[in-house]
Amino acid sequence: MVFGIVGGKHGECRTLAIDGVHKMFGWYYRRARMQVESWAGADKMTEDVKGLRAYNPAYDEFQLFMTRVLQSPVPYVVMTVWEDRTKDNPEDMKSPTHIFPDLPGKMAKWIVGEFSLVLYSEVGLPDPRGNIRGEWTTKPIGKVWGVGVKVAPSRATAIPNKLPNNFAALAKVLGEPEA
Repeated sequence: MVFGIVGGKHGECRTLAIDGVHKMFGWYYRRARMQVESWAGADKMTEDVKGLRAYNPAYDEFQLFMTRVLQSPVPYVVMTVWEDRTKDNPEDMKSPTHIFPDLPGKMAKWIVGEFSLVLYSEVGLPDPRGNIRGEWTTKPIGKVWGVGVKVAPSRATAIPNKLPNNFAALAKVLGEPEA
């Protein structure tokens, strides 16, 4: 379905929005796991071995999906993903952690570089009228490291570390992307 949209099957697409990319990897993993379960001798594998055999193909398929979407002619690709704490040193049980997209393995850090803009969103509770206010973190600061804006270095200094959580404020700072 997504490749039909980005390929123009349903007409021109200027913005593609995919909500919950953190769940998508799980589906790729489940599909790969079902394939492993169908292999001859799978009944003799431990659960850990089955999981490891499914992980790499799932990881590769997820990366291929992301690459194909991000290299499509669609000018605006928006994806949401939950965040989680990632250890600075995965081999050290007491390692400090920082917030990155909630994706497995190195993908949490890899995906940040794939997008022109990666924001971390913090929102508060609704006010009595139901309005929700929040802010976006635009640069790695404090515990939030899985963010960034790809712009010319001369423009980067003008981007504040935090912005109101709305697209008008973002457009005001970044300007309109070139067509």
